[in-house]
Amino acid sequence: MYCWCLPVSVLIHQSRLLFWKCASLDNPVLRTLALCCRDAVGAVCDLYKLTTHDLVVLPVYIVKQIIWDCFSEEGPYLG
Repeated sequence: MYCWCLPVSVLIHQSRLLFWKCASLDNPVLRTLALCCRDAVGAVCDLYKLTTHDLVVLPVYIVKQIIWDCFSEEGPYLG
């Protein structure tokens, strides 16, 4: 059976990455705080074959597409 939505575990990662993307661009204070957790965000990026630089540079719809493609190619992530 195929579902047209991502599992909650992947959606949480996606939300975390997109929040970090917004936090690292908008406000200098948030940018400084975002740099403190760059390693943790980098670890999540590695799951989806992204870098933190790609995350900042690429538009949101491309980041979402990369996450979806990684999920659909490798099957459901159960861990």
